[in-house]
Formats: sequence, C-alpha cells, structure tokens
Amino acid sequence: MDGTLYQNEQLNRKYIESFYRILAEVKGLTLAAARRRFEKKYCQLHDRFGRTPSKLYTLTRLGVSDQAWARQQGRQILPESFLKPDPRLRRALSGLREQFRLALVTNNHRLNLQTTLKALGVADCFDEILTLTESRLFKPSSRLYRVIAERLHVLPAECLSIGDRYDLDLEPAGRVGMQTLLVRNVRDIYRLPNLVRPVLARVLPASTPGQSRRALAEATRALGQDHLAVIPTDTVYGMAARLTPRAIRWIYRAKGRAEENPLSILLSDPEAVRRYAVVTARARELMARFWPGAHTLVLPAKAGTPWGKLTRGGRTLALRVPDQTLCRRIIRKLGGALVVTSANPSGQAAPWSARNLDRRILAFSEVVIDAGKTPVARPSTIVRVQGSRLKVLRVGTQKIA
Repeated sequence: MDGTLYQNEQLNRKYIESFYRILAEVKGLTLAAARRRFEKKYCQLHDRFGRTPSKLYTLTRLGVSDQAWARQQGRQILPESFLKPDPRLRRALSGLREQFRLALVTNNHRLNLQTTLKALGVADCFDEILTLTESRLFKPSSRLYRVIAERLHVLPAECLSIGDRYDLDLEPAGRVGMQTLLVRNVRDIYRLPNLVRPVLARVLPASTPGQSRRALAEATRALGQDHLAVIPTDTVYGMAARLTPRAIRWIYRAKGRAEENPLSILLSDPEAVRRYAVVTARARELMARFWPGAHTLVLPAKAGTPWGKLTRGGRTLALRVPDQTLCRRIIRKLGGALVVTSANPSGQAAPWSARNLDRRILAFSEVVIDAGKTPVARPSTIVRVQGSRLKVLRVGTQKIA
C-alpha cells in the first residue's frame, strides 16, 4: 500500500522505528542494538529468499508477534498526522471502480489499514480488503491472491494485480494465474483509468436466421462460463446471467444495484416454473392468460430451493416467460432459466435498443445480441400472487383486467 497509494517518508520512518521499539522492549535491548539486530535479520531474509521481505514479517522472525506490535505500537501510529485526503487518488480509484471490482491485499493490520485509507479519503473505494488480521499470511504467499479471487467470486485469470514491488505484489499473483502490472508510485495510479480500459462487449447482430444462430451460440458460450450477456426480450433489453452465485454477483456489480433488491428469473417455458415456485390455481390461470408475455408473477419460492441471492432473504421469486423467440432459445440452451434484469445502471432508463446501452453495461458484458428495437419500450407488469389474491407491484406494458 505504501509506495502504491501514497509516499510519505516520515510515516514510513515512524513504522520502522516502531519495529525497533517493540523489539527492544520484548528482547530487553537498547534501541540501537534492536536496530542493528533488525537490519541484520532483514538482510539475512533477503539473501535467503532472494526477494525483499516484509518488515513486519522480519519482526516476527525475530520472535516478536505481529499482534504484539499491533497492540503496543501500531495503535500509537496516527496516519492522519502524516497524510491528507488525496482527491486525485479518489478520482482514479472511483474511475476504475466504475468498470472493475477493486480489492486490496496488504501485510498491514486491519486497524492500521482503515486509518490510512480514511486519512487518504479512499476508505470506501474497495469492494474487498484482505489484511494480515484476517489472512494470517504474509506476502509473498500466493495463497493471499487465491483467497481474494475467491472473495470476488472470480478466477485468478480474470484478475489484474497492481503493485510497486515485483517480488511481493506481482510475482506471487502471477503464480496463481493473475495478470500483473508494475507501478512506480501513486502518480502511476492517477493515470490508470486512462491506461487500463476494459474490453467492451462484442455486439452481434441477429436480424437474419444465420446471424441469430451465431448469436445464440455466442450467448450460450458466454453465459455458460458465468459471464454476462445482454439479450433482447419482448419488453426491453436485459442483462442475463446463469443462476450461480458468481454470475449473480456480477449482475449486482454491473448495475450498481442495491444488495437488498431481488432479481427476476426468465423461463423458457411455463412448465419450468414448477422447479422454482409453488403454483396456485390463480397463478396457473394468469400463466395461461399472459405467458409468454410481459407479465412477471411473484410466487412463493419452492421449499428447499436455495435462491437467497434472488429472494434477498424473502420467500418469493419473480418469474416470467418472455414472448421473444431468440431470448427463449437462449434460456432453453442454459437449462430453462436465467436471471435477467433490465440492461441499464440502476436508476437509469431501461434500454429498448442495443444501440443505446450504457458504457458500464458494455464493460461488464461479454456479448450483446442486437435484434433491433424491442416491440415495446416499457418493462413488464409485476403481479404478486398470494393464494387467490393479486397485488400489482408495477404497472408495465399490460394491465391485469
């Protein structure tokens, strides 16, 4: 983190002096003797491993636990006395976070990290943070990078590790399959939004039978790998994902959707609804009347079905069979059900054409199927079915007569 997000020699010296002090206290040494012993061990570790060791790791190799340092010395270091909010850093990280998920892996303890990020004004700029407090692992352990990829619900090969030290930040990340980028200082971080750009989704036309067959194959391949795809429906264009925790998490991130808001499931055929929900006589009547079509029915989730990411802790599921042939063919190829939500960042208008998609949606999607304008430019009507009672939650293209 120091060297990547900030440079401050005074703060760095403060940390080093704290290592000398705790070593002197624990071992009964003078401060000068503790400094000499620490620097000797640091050089020995460098020669032994052929890489620059962490200073906190060096302290542990001298018989002083990192927890003892954190309790007695780490708490006395106040980063806000040396650092100030960095607007350029915040803009850079915010710009990156609009297109990527950001994680921070550090040898620092949680308390020291939090106070440092707060002093820099970037405490809310990361999706995941892995510190020594939780991991009990020091860089250059490659296990750290496997753990952070697991937390992000992605493969290591889908990650880019950025750091200012090859031997601690990049080489262990590369061992687990991550891409790597070496930066010299925080000024390189300022430039990253202009240098590290995501590959935007491939837009595939689907106006002819041949184009539709290719679009079907490409969408199926992308979705089958837990990537996102934008597909046409009978109402608006939708961002689709398989019903897996990893794919669902990407949808929330892509849209900037609040975690408490549930998602809908689109089905290939009305018969598939029985796999996921309890179907009452009133629900069967509505399905026969409005499916396929622009009505989403909110039904009780089937007992024992683990759809926590879709119900958000509730007991119902929102389901629909769209009246769009290519859309239903894609869904059928993926097992008969997909999570589909309007392909727009939360709070923005739902798109009726593949040509007016937000850049953020294009950045998070693998493919976009362009079948022209949707028949209508409004979302579906949502109806909750409770026994024989109905409650309209959203009025869309059609009304319940």
